[in-house]
Amino acid sequence: MNGLSFISPQELKGIPYYKGRWAYISRVIARIALLEGIERVLELGPGPVNRSIVSGADTMGIRNFPPLKGKGGHLTFLHDATCTPWPFPDKSYDLFIALQVFEHLGTRQREAFAEARRVARHVILSMPYQCRSENHRLNHTHYLKWFGLPTAVEMVDNGKCPKAILYFNFSQ
Repeated sequence: MNGLSFISPQELKGIPYYKGRWAYISRVIARIALLEGIERVLELGPGPVNRSIVSGADTMGIRNFPPLKGKGGHLTFLHDATCTPWPFPDKSYDLFIALQVFEHLGTRQREAFAEARRVARHVILSMPYQCRSENHRLNHTHYLKWFGLPTAVEMVDNGKCPKAILYFNFSQ
């Protein structure tokens, strides 16, 4: 168990974007809590409150959202993840997180993942898995092509669109 603190469901209450998302967010938090030696965290695309699920983490995205209902903050780094290389030294983070983001990177998932792997020892992604939506009919063949074989996979069914949580350990 590490000494990190995390966002709570109460903090997300009343923000429509987060409705129905706690099922996979809570599973990602549980995975992070098991990791040892995690101090520096970078989250890509922290949602409309510009706030990571990990307290004190750096955030990166393509736009700063205005404060929502008095919650949130500002992105630490305003940067498009599809533009490589990212502005960070190798292994400058212990953990990189991207929840429901990589499916929005056009055709640059492989390049963005190579950067996540370069800058972090651990990577956790959540992705839609075989959703009914035309633009999110992704499955394991897409993930293997983009990311290679993950260290662990967890499936979460939130009732609308199943999520695949992919964990990668690059610390060796």
